Amino acid sequence: MKNRSVAPEPMKQPPALQLISATERDGKPLWRVQLKRQGKTRQKRFYHHLHGGEAQALVAAQQWRDQVLAEHPPYSKLDHARKHRSNNSSGRAGVYLLTMKRMRNGRLAIHQLWQARTPEGVTPMRTRNFSVRKYGNELAFRLAVAAREGFEQELALPASANCGSAVYAAY
Repeated sequence: MKNRSVAPEPMKQPPALQLISATERDGKPLWRVQLKRQGKTRQKRFYHHLHGGEAQALVAAQQWRDQVLAEHPPYSKLDHARKHRSNNSSGRAGVYLLTMKRMRNGRLAIHQLWQARTPEGVTPMRTRNFSVRKYGNELAFRLAVAAREGFEQELALPASANCGSAVYAAY
């Protein structure tokens, strides 16, 4: 049996230093604030010598960070779930057209369906499938979109309510 080492958990920064790191550039000490919101990285450096010392530079860095966070709040879970990805060809997040090919009685059978998947954060992960043969392409797509919207509503519910079972609430 091999002795497996467990990586230590990363240390959390105290709230006063969230998104702020101490570093130096060209031998000059500074505080650097860096954060990413809506796909854009925002960064600013606060040199100790330009702000009258380390403590004053830290206060300026904290004030700038707090101002940027207030102007650009993070995405909500629902906004993140609805974000359109570049690899999405259906035009709706979490809705996919699946084409399945099988050999049946020596013939190739092709079956298409629209599938809605739960967004990240909803447990357990579930899918709803709507057959193109049964509903037609347009109606199957609309049903899948409606199912996805139902899954997205679960993000707004408390953690114990969005899993459908009390067993999952403990996790």
